[in-house]
Amino acid sequence: MGAMVAYTFAANYPEATAKVALWDGGPFGPSHATMAAFPPPGAGNTWWYPLTHADGLPAKLLAGRFRPVIDWDVADKATYPPLTMPVQILDNSFTLPFLRSELVANVSGTTEYVTIEDTGHNIAEQPEALAAELEKFFT
Repeated sequence: MGAMVAYTFAANYPEATAKVALWDGGPFGPSHATMAAFPPPGAGNTWWYPLTHADGLPAKLLAGRFRPVIDWDVADKATYPPLTMPVQILDNSFTLPFLRSELVANVSGTTEYVTIEDTGHNIAEQPEALAAELEKFFT
């Protein structure tokens, strides 16, 4: 969720953002508009993962109401200008290619894309590799 917050801040306050690193995610975009609210087991679900830790909770909370959530997020993100500052995008090797390209398309400044290998969704599973990449980018 931090990547969504960092992206939103950088887009809205570019004068206060010298560089931004986005890891394990990014803003909602057009590709999210076509994603199912409750994908089949094993399919990607990039927008509601914090809720997935409580068994059955997402279905109860969003039953019949998931479209307004997704549609609002996609529409809101469409109002942001491209990021003009240097951006480092750090991700795992499992990220869906269309989400990668969508995120990179929202950057008009210098973009560095780094894949942290041997991780699941959370690239912090490899803290030394993550810290090394962040240190290179921010120094």
